[in-house]
Amino acid sequence: MSEPIPVVIYWFDVERSLLEFIDTKAYIINFIAKQLQDQDDKNFIIQIAHYIRNKYQYPLTEKNEPATSHEWRYYNQETTCPFRKMLNKIMERLEYEWNRPTKYLFTWKWDYVWQDALMTFRTKYGICIDTAILCTSLLRVRKSVKAYCEAGYVTLPDDPNRYGHAWTSIPDLDILIETTIHDPSKENIVSYKKATTEGINGIKYTPIDRWNEEEYHSLGSWIQVGGFLLAPKSFKKGDVVLWRKKELLKQLKIWRLW
Repeated sequence: MSEPIPVVIYWFDVERSLLEFIDTKAYIINFIAKQLQDQDDKNFIIQIAHYIRNKYQYPLTEKNEPATSHEWRYYNQETTCPFRKMLNKIMERLEYEWNRPTKYLFTWKWDYVWQDALMTFRTKYGICIDTAILCTSLLRVRKSVKAYCEAGYVTLPDDPNRYGHAWTSIPDLDILIETTIHDPSKENIVSYKKATTEGINGIKYTPIDRWNEEEYHSLGSWIQVGGFLLAPKSFKKGDVVLWRKKELLKQLKIWRLW
């Protein structure tokens, strides 16, 4: 009997299967991955991991908080007021900059939502789950590479908390790719076995969900660790603020220890 595949809330509050996030069919994903098609699997994995490390960044706001909010605006609707239209034309002819009232046919805002591989590719920014999804998608263009996106938690030295986290894994090759490391002087490929048992520099990885575009495996229970740690408990302002503080603390510690 196959395991039920979890879903997460995506854009516009639409439920999306975990498997749908791993995109191996998009043209640009294939284009990037196939630039390395003449390499053997080992070199291919290294090149993709270092591409994620060198070309992407973890997003922080001006307040030094994880930038997880997204806003969708559909079509800037022009005013129908005759006086306002005439005033706009006058201002344009005078080449005068002024703040026009903006009205959209449709807007939607989320305090937290996963990005898919194409969004992360386009923006060049992503938190742990976003870059892990992109990294796994690129690796899975080559079907011989059994790469997975893993979501779970990390524990840190002298800290009793569990912090929700995500990464890319290739367990059969003993590889874990820490996709939030973006310092070119640091290696983001480590031993999967060591990372999930004794830890890397005191950072221990515990996977709960493992998936790619073809398969899903449950490796643990979110209920046993107090709930889904990879997102705020709710979208109430207090819960979002608390989650962002913990997420930032986790990332600062990972960067410092790595």
